[in-house]
This record gives sequence, C-alpha cells and structure tokens, in this order.
Amino acid sequence: MLHSDHLDRDASRSPASCYRPAGTEFWNCSRDAPVSPNRGPIRQGRSAHAVLSGVGLIVGSEVSERHRLAIDLNDQNTYLDLLIQNSPLGIAVLDRQGAFELANSAFKKLFQYDRHELTSIDIANMGMPDNEATDAAQLIPQIFAGNALHTTVRQRRKDGKILDLALHGVPLLLDREVRGAYLIYEDISEQIRANEEQQRHAESLN
Repeated sequence: MLHSDHLDRDASRSPASCYRPAGTEFWNCSRDAPVSPNRGPIRQGRSAHAVLSGVGLIVGSEVSERHRLAIDLNDQNTYLDLLIQNSPLGIAVLDRQGAFELANSAFKKLFQYDRHELTSIDIANMGMPDNEATDAAQLIPQIFAGNALHTTVRQRRKDGKILDLALHGVPLLLDREVRGAYLIYEDISEQIRANEEQQRHAESLN
C-alpha cells in the first residue's frame, strides 16, 4: 500500500514539459523541477536563454549604433563636398607633397584649367608674373610650415590675363603634423581697378 504522504508528493508535481527522445517523462530529483535530459532543469534553460537574448540585444544595439554613425559620417562628408563644390570662391586642397588633391569648379573657372591640367601644375609658381614670382613662390611653403596666411597676390590665368586675388591659406593638421593645405582664392581685380581709378582721380584734382 502506498502511504498518503507519498501520494501527496506525486500529486503536487505539475506535468513535465520536457521529454526524452522516446517520449518518456524525466524528472529531476528536486521537488517540482522538470528536467531536459540534455540541458538540465528547464528553469536553468530559460535563464540561459534569457542571458543569450540579452547579449544578442546588446550586440545588435552596438551594430546598429555603428551603422548609424557610419551613415552620419557619410552624410557629413557629402555635405562638406557640396559646400566646397558649390562655393563661389575658388578652393583647392593640396596633399602633403603640394600636389592638387581637389579643386572646385570656381577654382578651375578662375584660372581656366581643367582637372587633368592641374595634375601637372606646381601651384607655388602657377601663373606668377615674372617680377613677383620669387616672393609669391614662398607663400605655399609658409603654409606647409604650419602658418595660416591671408594676403593679396597677382596671378596669371591660362589665357594670360593677370588677376588680383585675395588668398587665404590654412595648413591641414593631423596629430600636429601638416598633412596638406587648404587654399581659398577670391578675385578682387575689379575692386583693385576701382581703387586705382579713384586714386588717379583724386590726384588729378590736386
């Protein structure tokens, strides 16, 4: 005969939800703890699944964040490219050897050179009038020495016309090392001519 306390213990167990391959019920010796024959108590399996799910969410979140940052960086680069290309001022970027790395449309229109011609041009001596070539040739080396500058220069464009230009030059620094130069040219020829005309007119009245 079975004792009543033994029947009570069996009756209190809930049906097992894990089965052996043959379909037989498998119980842990601990009370009310159904067990999977391969993974231990079901309760532990659920905990492990929760941990793995949490790790998966963290990893997925990190991947999503890196993807978002990559998209933001690409958008910023595109925006900067648009700013340079659509600027009304002539802009050129030089690499560390002083060669053209980028020139916007305004720069090419200002000097009348296309991008293929610019690859073989030394900007330090580009279109400099003979009587000013020596002084002007020192401007680009000054920038590569780490000095920003703002000055007025005279340069000859491809068709021979001499332009008066305002030049802004900035060294491109990375880890305290000059990696290139950023140049901005503005044509101020009309302003110079107007000032000269006013000066001649004032002198004629004296």
